[in-house]
Amino acid sequence: MHPALTEEAALRQEDPAAADLNPPVFDTEAVELADTLSVPTRLTGPEPDARMDDEVSLDLEQALEPILSEAAERQVSSAFDDLSFAVRNEQRRSFDEIAQEIMRPLLQDWLDNNLPTLVERLVREEIERVARGGRR
Repeated sequence: MHPALTEEAALRQEDPAAADLNPPVFDTEAVELADTLSVPTRLTGPEPDARMDDEVSLDLEQALEPILSEAAERQVSSAFDDLSFAVRNEQRRSFDEIAQEIMRPLLQDWLDNNLPTLVERLVREEIERVARGGRR
């Protein structure tokens, strides 16, 4: 037991006013036990070895290497340059003009495939109606 702690405890018992001003006394066994236990200041894991550092630097070097070949990069760059040129130099068109340009071939294809059979069916129905004697 620490003599300073016992003196402090004795003073507190004698003078109640001093007990309020002094900090509480701790159990000396707990203090001694805490002193004997060593708590690491930081958590330590296994030390990284040099191989791990080499692998990380190798992975980093591979990650920084270009994925595309120079020829592929030139082709991609050229394609984007062509697109940029076309966008900058083409006349601005309205939405109606763009829609007409897109829809015209689609409509023409549909009419080529469906209009003849549609007209034939409607003409046949009209001929049958007239032949039966019904008029509008």
